[in-house]
Amino acid sequence: MTQTRMATWRVGAAILIVLCGVTSRAEVTVVGSSVPPLPQSDNLILSPDAPQPGMAEASSGMPVSSSLDSDSPFAATSPVYAAPWITLADRPLETNWYARFDYYNWTEQGIFDTSEHGTMFNMGFLRSAGAHRLRFELFQGRFDFSGVSPAVGIDMDGVATTLGFRTECDFLWDLTRNGWQNVAFFSGIGTRFWIRDIHDGVSQATGAYVAGVQETWWTLFFHVGLEKKWEIETGGEVFVSGRVGCTPFTYERTELPGQPLLFPNPGVTGQIEGGFRYEGFLCSVYFDAMGWTKSAMVDDWFQQPGAQMFSTGLKLGFIY
Repeated sequence: MTQTRMATWRVGAAILIVLCGVTSRAEVTVVGSSVPPLPQSDNLILSPDAPQPGMAEASSGMPVSSSLDSDSPFAATSPVYAAPWITLADRPLETNWYARFDYYNWTEQGIFDTSEHGTMFNMGFLRSAGAHRLRFELFQGRFDFSGVSPAVGIDMDGVATTLGFRTECDFLWDLTRNGWQNVAFFSGIGTRFWIRDIHDGVSQATGAYVAGVQETWWTLFFHVGLEKKWEIETGGEVFVSGRVGCTPFTYERTELPGQPLLFPNPGVTGQIEGGFRYEGFLCSVYFDAMGWTKSAMVDDWFQQPGAQMFSTGLKLGFIY
């Protein structure tokens, strides 16, 4: 539990630095050298009629120079590097309703190895305005289940169902440097809550009845990513986006007598999406992955094994 809390604080601090450290418009320039300041002295008083440093009197017949000679050791050099400009995005108000159909796969590896696969149905809502983007999804699926535990002699095939929701909030910045047109950087935070219900089944090895179990999961995740758009001459646009993140905090409860609360340790998340938009219509392909490492051992017996979730699907929607 201590490791989970430390990971949560570290990732949260990193995301906070990213969100707060980028100004609405900034450019960083590195300069090789600069002109040093004039020495300060209480006895140094320049008369209005006295020649100014770096300038010659016009009456002396010498050419007047408005800048230091290029051979002077104090001459400033030209910038040697300029970082990309980052501008806080200013998107118009937009609403997107969509449906997504995924092939879903869930695996666990530990004392009891399990596998689930099948079709997941998603209904989603996305609203963006200015530099903010908010997403909400409901999902439900019924999957083929397989579980094996040599330690207790279980080899079970059955059915598992999942029902839950996910919500995310993103902040966006446009990269406006030459060569970075229509590229945006985003960072965000999200949460996913679902109920995993493993139905009763029969052991393939012994034919004995095996009682099912219901699990409640809730996880918090952070992510950063990039997205790119290409406008089409006939109208519309093609887009692709990708992101990576982590799951610093996860809660898992199993509905069994005497079963303690478990907290799987952080894992990695990732997502890739690519598709096109045309006159209010949206179509894209989608890949999402989320993982957790095994939890700490509780009472020398209870432990949630490492788990991975993968889904690949097709998204269809409309925008207004």
